[in-house]
Amino acid sequence: MEGKIKLRGMLLASLASSLWAISGISGEILFKKFNFSSDWLVSTRTLISGILLFLIVIFIEKNLF
Repeated sequence: MEGKIKLRGMLLASLASSLWAISGISGEILFKKFNFSSDWLVSTRTLISGILLFLIVIFIEKNLF
């Protein structure tokens, strides 16, 4: 059981680092090619991540309120 937990943790850490890299590259493209502001990018990322976390909690936690 402990081996499965470690494997899951390593996979999630690898996924997180890959998504972090993709996010950085995407941000650089948006800044350089399309002249987006950093304020817009930060607020959009925050909004999207908040919505995703809320949806995850709704689907995983059945007794939320």
